[in-house]
Order: sequence, then structure tokens, then C-alpha cells
Amino acid sequence: MIDAFVHTAKPKKMKHTLLLTALVAANQLLAQTFNKVVYNSDNSGLPHNTIRCIAIDTNDNVWIGTQQGGVARFDGEDWSVWNTANSNLPGNNVRVVQPLENGEVWISTIISTSTIPYRISKLYENNVTNWSGVTNGYDIVEAFDYYDNKVWISTFNGMYTYENNSFSPFNTGDGCIPSTFVSDILFVSPDKYWVAASNYDGSGMAGLLQIEQDICTVYNNSNSGFPSNNTTADLKKDKDNPDKVWLRTNAGVTSFDGTAWEVFAAPGTSLPNSFAIDSFGDIWVAYIFYGLQKYDGAWHYYQNLVNDGINALAIDSHNNLWIGTENSGLIKLVRVLTSTTGTSAAQSVKCYPTVFREELYLEQDLDRTLSWILMDINGKVAAQEQFTGHKATISLAGYKIPPGAYFYCIKNANNDIIQTGKLLKTE
Repeated sequence: MIDAFVHTAKPKKMKHTLLLTALVAANQLLAQTFNKVVYNSDNSGLPHNTIRCIAIDTNDNVWIGTQQGGVARFDGEDWSVWNTANSNLPGNNVRVVQPLENGEVWISTIISTSTIPYRISKLYENNVTNWSGVTNGYDIVEAFDYYDNKVWISTFNGMYTYENNSFSPFNTGDGCIPSTFVSDILFVSPDKYWVAASNYDGSGMAGLLQIEQDICTVYNNSNSGFPSNNTTADLKKDKDNPDKVWLRTNAGVTSFDGTAWEVFAAPGTSLPNSFAIDSFGDIWVAYIFYGLQKYDGAWHYYQNLVNDGINALAIDSHNNLWIGTENSGLIKLVRVLTSTTGTSAAQSVKCYPTVFREELYLEQDLDRTLSWILMDINGKVAAQEQFTGHKATISLAGYKIPPGAYFYCIKNANNDIIQTGKLLKTE
């Protein structure tokens, strides 16, 4: 493999110069393998090996809710644990843990020996505050969210907000949000949000609600292509399309852009427990009986990496996949990029920087729409652009990329990586 740097003869010194290595070879691809790290109660500070939920905060701290060990936080080196023995946490069986943008961590616990089995807790600056009976019922919480200086709480008894030390039921002017089984809320803007409703016991509705300018539209399996008649949960934004929402249904991982529905279900599987979408656009799906599976245009089964039931998934900013298992603790999969062969020279793309500017010039023989993805040495995506046609110019000025060594890949419309290269940014 021969690398040659594109350069000019003795230019004046300018900031943010891009130096691009020559393309390795037209037939080089970027393959993906994974390093596996297992954390359990024997080899780490994880307090229990059954994990019910995982969330990652803005600092990449991993928050773990366990079945009998309380809440754990892992910063990559050190563990912190909150349980009934060392804090005011009311129970060690945690069904939801969610760090919020305001620095608070909200928790839902189950206390099977109590006449009030479900509690809501807030962890802030190592202090735990507890409530019970705030949702006119047993306080069974599905999700916590933070928006507009309020904590939004999705419960089996409708939607609630917490503001100024007070809980209040929340509904729209026309009362479209059901009073039972609200499983999540996702804000697109102050005037537009999605609400997921489930029908766990047949007494309510299952569907996706879109509220925009106080106008409520309900999508269910009788009036649209909505695929579910039971579970609707885990609303997620699409990284490229602000009008597109992702959710988990009993039919599979589902997307909706306001017009078209798509369902992603691995062959032979049923209701997924959790899903996550990485910055490459790959869909990771967790099942209690069907293990870990990934969709990148085709389905891949990772039984060799995880052979236990999976309850929760999360992806950090470095594209590491965190997996909460039924009995085997916490698993971290680190993506490793390696080079392999298998494409033709006809698929190759010329890619090099324009002189003295934070721009890349791309040229291809075929008229296709391709994706160009730039990653740092840890595999974190630093920039991503699409281009169409025989010639295109990509500007990197808006990404504020720090100096350093980078790798890029070019993907086709089928999400196949057709080419890779290296990029060096210098001051």
C-alpha cells in the first residue's frame, strides 16, 4: 500500500491546510470488526449482572439501571453506585434511568415488597429525592425527557411535567394524548412534537401522535400504515431528516417521515427490546430471545459476540455500542476499521483537497449519489456529506474540525463502502 501526499511547492503559511493521502487503491474497502469488553460484578464495579436500562449523558458517562444493584455510572475508568445501602434511593430494581441536559438524573424503581411498588426519583449532585403517587396511580414510568425547562414524564397514566417542584398532568387543547400508556415524547421544535402511545392491556390505544401548532394527528394501524397494534416506544430523531421519527413497535424498528412508513425486522424475530442507530446509519436491534442484530442493508446476527438475552442498547459519541444483558453484565463493542479488498476500479472516486481551502473535490465516472464520511482515529464521525453527479465540491469549514489525522470512507446508495482514504489537517 503506497501513500503519496498531495501538496504544492512552498505556499505561504495559512491556517487549516488540508493534506490528503492518495487513495490507497481503487479496490480497497473498509471492513468492520469489533473488540469486545465485558464488565460484570466480578471484574468491575458493576453492582449486578442483570441490566434493565442504559443511557449515556453528554460527557459519555454510561448510566446503568440494574435489577438488584441500583444505579451505576461508569466514566470509562471509575464506577459510582447509588443503592438503598449508600443513598436515599428507595429500591434497587431500576426500570428507567435517564440523565437530562440540566444535570439531573431521573430514575424509576420497583419495590415489590411495598404497597406503593413504583417510585420516581431524582439524583442531583449526589442527592436523591423521591416521590410516589404523583401520577394518580402507581407511577409506572416509561421515559423521562427534558425540554423547555421542564421534565417530561411518560407514564402508564398519561403524560406529566415537572416544573418548579410540582408535577402536573399534560395534555393538548383537544385532549388527544391518552390518559393511559404513554411511552415517550420527542420534541422537534417548540411547536412540534411526537408522542408514542401503547396498548399493553387492550384498554387503550396504540399509535403515534404528531402535535404541531396544537393540531393533533393520530396515526394507528386502522387509519395509516402504522404497523403496530400494541407496543410503541423509544422515539428517536433522524440525524438527517428533522421530519422523520424512529420508534420501536411490536412489528420491529419503524420509521415515519410524515408520509412513508418503513419497518425493519430481522427474519424470524418478534418485538425488539431496544434499538440504536449509529452515525454510519446502521440500525442495531436487541432482542431477549434473538440476541443482537444489525441492519446495514442486510441483517447480521452477532451471536458470537453476545449470546445472552439483551434488555438495552446505547451508542456513545465514539460509536461504541453498549449492551445491557439479562445475566452477563455490561458489554462494550468497539468498532475496529480494517482494510480489505473487493470492489472494482470502475467504482472509484477521485478525492483531493482544493488549494489552500477547507474544501474537497470529488470526481467519479458514474453518475451516482454517494455519501462521504470523515472519522477521527477513534472512529467518531467528524463530518458527513452527500454528493451527486460526476463532480462535486465538499466544504468542511462549518464542521470546525480540529487538526489531526482522519480517515474517510465513501458509501453508495446501498450503504456499501466503496472507497477509503486518509486526511491530515494541519494548522
